[in-house]
Amino acid sequence: MRTVGIDLSADRSKTAMAVVEWANGRAAVGPPALKCTDDRLINELSGLRPGDQAGVDTPFGWPAEFVRAAGAHLAGAP
Repeated sequence: MRTVGIDLSADRSKTAMAVVEWANGRAAVGPPALKCTDDRLINELSGLRPGDQAGVDTPFGWPAEFVRAAGAHLAGAP
């Protein structure tokens, strides 16, 4: 069984991935892949088999307009 871990970044050059191979009660962690492209990630995820897992750490940011609206609401001036 494999686990694919992906750390997405707003800066594509900082997106990384690691693969863990599970066998005989042990985990073997492969070296991290740095500066992963969409094609590389899709290729790895497309190769998942039944029983394999994937985890993705995704940065969610707030649009500037939302931040301004939330700040105005907090200040009592929506």
